[in-house]
Amino acid sequence: MALKTTATTDVNLRAGASADAPRVDVVPHGQPVEVLGNNGVWLFVTFNGKEGYIKSDFSNSVDENNGAQGWSTTVDALSLNVRGGPDPNAKRLGSLRAGQSATVVGHTGKWLRIQFDTEPAFISSGFTHSVSAGAVGAGPAGQLTPEQIKQERTAIAQIADAAVKGDRYQALQARVPYQSQRDNQARDALGHKVETTSGNMCNLTSLGMALAYLGVSNPDPSKQYEDALEAVRVHHGLPERTNISGWGGVANVLGVRYSLLSDHETTHPRQWWEANVLPALRSGRGVIMSICGHIVRVQDVKAEGLIVDDPYGHCTLRAGGQGHWTYDAFNAYDVAGQTVGDDSLWKWPDVGVHTMRWVASLEAPLAKAFGEEPEPVQQPPPPDLVDDGVVLGDAQDD
Repeated sequence: MALKTTATTDVNLRAGASADAPRVDVVPHGQPVEVLGNNGVWLFVTFNGKEGYIKSDFSNSVDENNGAQGWSTTVDALSLNVRGGPDPNAKRLGSLRAGQSATVVGHTGKWLRIQFDTEPAFISSGFTHSVSAGAVGAGPAGQLTPEQIKQERTAIAQIADAAVKGDRYQALQARVPYQSQRDNQARDALGHKVETTSGNMCNLTSLGMALAYLGVSNPDPSKQYEDALEAVRVHHGLPERTNISGWGGVANVLGVRYSLLSDHETTHPRQWWEANVLPALRSGRGVIMSICGHIVRVQDVKAEGLIVDDPYGHCTLRAGGQGHWTYDAFNAYDVAGQTVGDDSLWKWPDVGVHTMRWVASLEAPLAKAFGEEPEPVQQPPPPDLVDDGVVLGDAQDD
């Protein structure tokens, strides 16, 4: 038996866990609905055959929930008090740590009743989640569309606790759909495919993943995301995609500003990545970088090394710069649905000896209203940094 809650007033059912998310329906006062989970103070429910979110403040679980299965929610705060009643002044029974799970058996407004020893126990839902803020219609393997990511980012931006906000932004990085450059269909003025067997579109493909993380919609849904970005570049007469003014100009047209965390060929120790790139990821920015000619998206900074999304495939870095990496697997050319380079781990010993050409972060301002796209941005001329976009060649065999 699923846990049920009753609306204490007419309450909006929304597509995401945000007051700015589109309204799906209205749950009438007194109407019981099944609860599937929560994202902070938003309950993920089903009503009239539709799934969506209602604000927990406007509902209470019904009396007959004894024995209901409820759901398991995860703590986001570093330490979350467990109290004997739905009140911040109620007796403190203990605490839960970040990452711990609790079984929810009911709720009173924003207070979740949980299983905790033998006493009635409550935790504040604002520091927990069991589903993404954009979980409605989520793609395969928990991936989210850019529009769902935008809803999630809107909800994260409202979190006051900086540590919790950083955790949520960092976790969201892994929900971005992987894009393979190898099946791109964009063509040049002569009708030739831009993506060749040796590469060429790692730039806009990696940029596409970073833009998707920022909640930027595909500018032309009739095309693959990265192909649509190439069309934007051509339409606006921007420099070649291999130039920072090219891919960076595309980002600017779509309302995204970039900045360089590193702008010259050099190696970076683990401490540099932890001090410069990790804070960028935890602040909600996208990060892409050049490994001396080839561009990838940086997804996370872990104890083991960097997690990257390589649009070409999975490679191992070696000491040196241009061409000093070896592909042990790669996406098949002109075959859709390949994900070989997704979530690649580059271990610190390899990262520390390999020269990177540049590392860039990207950020987009929150739209004034949900669904409203930001205006294009203008930036000063960037450094003269050019990448050939080719990942295979004789240099790889030395």
